[in-house]
Amino acid sequence: MNAEAGILAQRAYIAASAYSLGCGVLLGFDAHKVSNIVGLDESIESPLLLFLIGQKLSGTTKFDFSFF
Repeated sequence: MNAEAGILAQRAYIAASAYSLGCGVLLGFDAHKVSNIVGLDESIESPLLLFLIGQKLSGTTKFDFSFF
């Protein structure tokens, strides 16, 4: 299932790029809370990824390595 989720994430990145949209995929979230918010039946459904798709930001974002 993890491989299929990874394939789906890659396809979302490609599709977003084709439409000139920004895309991000989140892992490591509280699946129970997300299920409650979205209204999923946890006995048959569980979120693996959260997709963030929208307009691209102008400019670039750089990581500040001075913190480390």
